[in-house]
Amino acid sequence: MKQRTLLIDDEPNIISALKRVLVPVFSEQVDFYFTSDLAVALTWIREIEFDVVVSDYLMPDMSGLEFIQIARTLQPEVVAMMLSASTEFEVMRTAVNELNVFKYLSKPWVADELCRDVAAALEKSANDRYQRELASIGLMQFRPTSAKPQS
Repeated sequence: MKQRTLLIDDEPNIISALKRVLVPVFSEQVDFYFTSDLAVALTWIREIEFDVVVSDYLMPDMSGLEFIQIARTLQPEVVAMMLSASTEFEVMRTAVNELNVFKYLSKPWVADELCRDVAAALEKSANDRYQRELASIGLMQFRPTSAKPQS
């Protein structure tokens, strides 16, 4: 099964550039959902389970931090990444410390580094999912059976 990744940036040219870099590298293993429309991204995050979400930080109607917060509320296990030209320490601190953002990606990016970071996020998502599955199997395996009265 392909992993799913949502990328949102309010600038359509950034979305086009992300497509040019990521799709050729990951198209066999990832279904990408690209949008510059916040309403579309919010609809998708409510309806589709994602492995990775990459959000621009500075958008007109909502910050990337707010978007990731909503994404995490709806999908607590999603691996989140922030994409930004901002080098403000407070933004990075909030993203990493409060929202547990996996990676803070800089604009402009280096294509190889972007692909490496996306691959790492996809791998983290797959490993996290595997660990959750193991934990649920373990919990089911060791769940006490209902005690039967002895005669």
